[in-house]
Amino acid sequence: MVDGWAVDTPTLSAHAAAIATLRMRVDDVAAESRGLHWDDDSFGSLAGWIAEALERVTVRQVGLVEYIAENFELISQGLWDTVESREGAEPAGRWAIGLPGPARGENGGTIVIRGPRTLHKPETQFIELLEEISAGEWVDPRLGPGLPPPRATGSPPSASLPLRGILNGLTGTPDAVASQAEVLEMGAAVLHAAGADLYRILQPVLHWPGHEADEYLTLMNHNIDALGQLVGTSMAIASCARAANLLVGHVRGLVVELAAADAPDSHQRALEHVSALVASLTSLARLVD
Repeated sequence: MVDGWAVDTPTLSAHAAAIATLRMRVDDVAAESRGLHWDDDSFGSLAGWIAEALERVTVRQVGLVEYIAENFELISQGLWDTVESREGAEPAGRWAIGLPGPARGENGGTIVIRGPRTLHKPETQFIELLEEISAGEWVDPRLGPGLPPPRATGSPPSASLPLRGILNGLTGTPDAVASQAEVLEMGAAVLHAAGADLYRILQPVLHWPGHEADEYLTLMNHNIDALGQLVGTSMAIASCARAANLLVGHVRGLVVELAAADAPDSHQRALEHVSALVASLTSLARLVD
């Protein structure tokens, strides 16, 4: 029997188990993320388009996490199949029957013919995007510079009908938004740890003989890179949601103050604040997409 893996069965079995464990961890992230949903109720109807942008990228994100989990499942299953096919056919302490041992030179030295093997280090991607979101340069100057500090957003005892309409349009579910952002952040932490563990698990493979290991490492480098990208996008989506939540709450607080003051120009000034919010969230949506 020749299966292409020039390593003993216990080593292959332990490696398959490690990849299967990673698959379960990534799959847990996908399962938690499937419950995420953004709509007009998230930020209020006047900020609904940022919810649409977040919904698009979140759905795409969940699909990619599921894809990586499926990759790990297929890889681990393929390794298990090899292990099962070897059962009862491999003498203890030897490679699988039919697998050639390492080639030997005239002086008994091992001959290894292959290019240099490398393993990508796990790194979070899209750091620049995260920094751009946090810096708040996308916030309209009429509300900036940058993101404002959190403020109370309670409703005044009474407000004119036009201002009540604006306030209703700025009434979302900030606690739910924060909770969903936390799910994304926790998922990013799990994916980051999975990438670091995958890098560690693959270290011994660098020394496995055979072309099968070369092809396997090439495949796994793509998975390491993909995990780093998913960490970055998870953090970026969460950061965008928190930033939008903060800015909508800030503008709602400004409108509440105007309603309480009940000045003649309160409605006009409220509309200006909403206009600045629209411009800001439009810029943020471009970053999200």
